[in-house]
Amino acid sequence: MLQFLKATRHNIIRGGQLTTSYYPLSILPAKPENPICTVRKNTAVPGDIESVTVSCSTTKVYPVAKCSFKRRISGGTLVAIDKTPTYNPTYLMGRPTYYRSECSVDVSVAELGEGTHSFSTFIYPDVTDGIGLVAATTASTTVKLTLPGASSYTCSTEMIQGYFNGKSASCTCSLTSEGYPKGQAQWYRGRQTVPEVSGRVLDLSFDSSSSVQFHTCKGVSAIGEGSESTLRAKFTFFEEDAIKLYPWKNDRMFDLCDDSSQALVVCSALKSRVYPEPTFNFSHTNMPFFRSQEGSNETCYRVLIHLLPDVGGTYRVTCVVTNPILDQKQEKMLAVAFNKPPPLPPKITIKGETYQGINALNRITLAAGYTGDMTCRVEGGYPKAHTTQLTCGSLTASGGENVATLTFQGDQLNKSMDGTECKCSSQHVTGCYSNKETILTLDVNCLDVFLGLVEAALLNYGSLGGPCLGRVGLIFPPRVLGSTGVNPQPQGVPIGQTKSSLVKPCLRRVRL
Repeated sequence: MLQFLKATRHNIIRGGQLTTSYYPLSILPAKPENPICTVRKNTAVPGDIESVTVSCSTTKVYPVAKCSFKRRISGGTLVAIDKTPTYNPTYLMGRPTYYRSECSVDVSVAELGEGTHSFSTFIYPDVTDGIGLVAATTASTTVKLTLPGASSYTCSTEMIQGYFNGKSASCTCSLTSEGYPKGQAQWYRGRQTVPEVSGRVLDLSFDSSSSVQFHTCKGVSAIGEGSESTLRAKFTFFEEDAIKLYPWKNDRMFDLCDDSSQALVVCSALKSRVYPEPTFNFSHTNMPFFRSQEGSNETCYRVLIHLLPDVGGTYRVTCVVTNPILDQKQEKMLAVAFNKPPPLPPKITIKGETYQGINALNRITLAAGYTGDMTCRVEGGYPKAHTTQLTCGSLTASGGENVATLTFQGDQLNKSMDGTECKCSSQHVTGCYSNKETILTLDVNCLDVFLGLVEAALLNYGSLGGPCLGRVGLIFPPRVLGSTGVNPQPQGVPIGQTKSSLVKPCLRRVRL
């Protein structure tokens, strides 16, 4: 509504003629009277705040009032509130014309942010440069917005060296102060909130795909995030029956057939039963070994042990697995048998002499009719050699284990066995007993028997004063007959008996 208070006349001569023009004057504004500004805190919950409403009013102004709202944060510079005000003008009856005007603006706490906020308003007539006609009116009420206090967490599960003892844990996020507006404690994983199970409680569980789970406890409100604390969730556990100790090929018996032979034993720990990666230690009974770390697979950690025994036998290997965080141990013991063949050939022993292997010098001379034992023995190896057999011509002796004995009796050893090879052989469970034979060649000697007969005949001939080869036969001294002492009376032995009992092994060469 325009009021023309007066007009002005302007005379202008154009082309020698006087022209009079009338122009309306500008409106004469009336500055606001009794401007008042207030701040109202809006909330649906007592003691909390969601937004503020800044309102200004004047009892008289002309023309209608315009408002410019500004705010100041913690004593800083005034900044405009970028919101469109709401106006409520009322026409006052009478002359001249005036208005009663009200204006307001709503600002959320999120737009305000943290700090102490004061509000000022320029309420002025709606004319060009009207804002320059008035001074700012400052509301007496300030609004202080604060972020939630320091956040922290507590966990129900015991922690050891930064690890939760077990596979699960519950942690509660808490605030030291709620802030204004009121905030709440919230768990975050990265930038995403974690679904809550019960209020501020976070339930955690072991995840084999992640060695560390990062969670953040924060204080959050409408004006932003407050302080935070980070939880590095790590778990450690060592459940029963977590480890195994077993031969590489599931065989507890190994054959050591050469110096390069070795046994492989694996000690493993299930990842589902122990965490973090445990340490492995080994003990053994008098046996060298070396270890090599095998890469862990999807299900277990494991170490491969190479056993290098010098001799055969049964050895005990112990694997001790330790959880380095809990200092808990589990151990397993494994008995491993190593079969090793004897290192040397069998030994043939006769008349106190020992022969071994296959050698042209392995020969012995025996008198025909020799009575005694020949023994074959296999020494060393684990377990003992078995099925040992000793053979001399048609004579054979067998032993179930590592010994076989052959006994010569009567005329078994005769001239027909001259040059016979006595062979001793044996077997071993490994199947790789390469030096398993010994050969001894027999030389059967009949000359001693013949000379004994001649000597006996001569002695008897002299004692009788003449030969006595006829009806009486040979007269043998006691040493030939095997008697003891001296027999003053020569004994007669029929020739037939002499031939059959003493000379029979050498009949081919000796003729009486």
